[in-house]
Amino acid sequence: MTAVAGWTVRSIIGFLAIGTLLVAVGCSPRGRAQFAYATDATNNIRAYTVDASNGALTPAAPESFPADATCVAVDPAGKFAYAIDDNDGSISAYGINATSGALTPVAGARSAAGSSPVFLAVDPMGKFLYVANATTASVAAYTIDAASGALTPVAGSPFAAGRHPESIAADPSGKFLYVVNYNSSDVSAYAIDPSSGALKQVAGSPFRAGSNPDDLAIDRAGKFVYVTNGGAKSAVSARRANSEGVSAYTIDPASGALTPAAGSPFGAGDSPQALAIDPAGKFVYVVNDDDNTISAYAIDATSGGLTPLAGSPVPVHRGSDALAIEAAGKFAYVSSVESDSIFAYAIDATTGALTPIAGSPFAPGTEPTCITFTRPP
Repeated sequence: MTAVAGWTVRSIIGFLAIGTLLVAVGCSPRGRAQFAYATDATNNIRAYTVDASNGALTPAAPESFPADATCVAVDPAGKFAYAIDDNDGSISAYGINATSGALTPVAGARSAAGSSPVFLAVDPMGKFLYVANATTASVAAYTIDAASGALTPVAGSPFAAGRHPESIAADPSGKFLYVVNYNSSDVSAYAIDPSSGALKQVAGSPFRAGSNPDDLAIDRAGKFVYVTNGGAKSAVSARRANSEGVSAYTIDPASGALTPAAGSPFGAGDSPQALAIDPAGKFVYVVNDDDNTISAYAIDATSGGLTPLAGSPVPVHRGSDALAIEAAGKFAYVSSVESDSIFAYAIDATTGALTPIAGSPFAPGTEPTCITFTRPP
């Protein structure tokens, strides 16, 4: 991902590659449409309806919601959306209209998140919200009111993380939380208190990653963690010198500790950044920022190892650095800040191959960044 004044673009604006994992568990009430939400350079949230048959994005009415938002996440039931603003360090809550996808601010729900919040995630049970604060190297935690969506800080929050936490993912059971730390090149692992949402670092945490890790995701079975290693900047080039690719880990189901998978790290393109796993847990997709490609892999269900798919890597538009898979696992979306567009692909359920869908790319506003989805009906 492009760096600006020593920070990655992701560090400044944040983006949600793990949203798919978090909304892929739990259930939505029957009759709900599937909605997509994206943030843009104007710091607004834009809403879209997802066509379940072809993946097309249709602007909702209204399409744009003033939110001072740099990243957005939704709860697993699709009732609430949460947005962070890295300019003033705040977090806001919104109710989601089940018919139109429109957002309505939750009364009194704009509150402090921390210094330079860059990423946020709702736990798979929809009980807790976690926010990564880059400047203070911490994770803020909140309980979610099931009726109103309002947030209450968890006792002891914020919790210490590594230097410049960049991305967050909770395992599907809601027992463990993992945080990628960009500047300390490691992964912090926490046990989640199921009653309070408080975080306690697991034994052995943090776990070593490659150089400047940027994103992480967890498979649906909660067996494996994958981390992209963006690589350090070359002294003679604006490109990143990276040969560390994607790190893979197995999760100890009792303790949450991470162990590198055999063969890890696995090769990727130049400066791998955004990462997503299809909800079925069969395929991993990685956006390589400096060579404008997507690397695609099959997951070994036993070892967690990655095997490149036939035809991988796939070319993508320049400036593509955010990647998300909608919760049904049929379509993948890549946002491009240089083309002001979101590119959409159909995922072959058998081979994992990506095929551009009709109507793609979609124009969601200026410099789309974070994108996430509610569950399909």
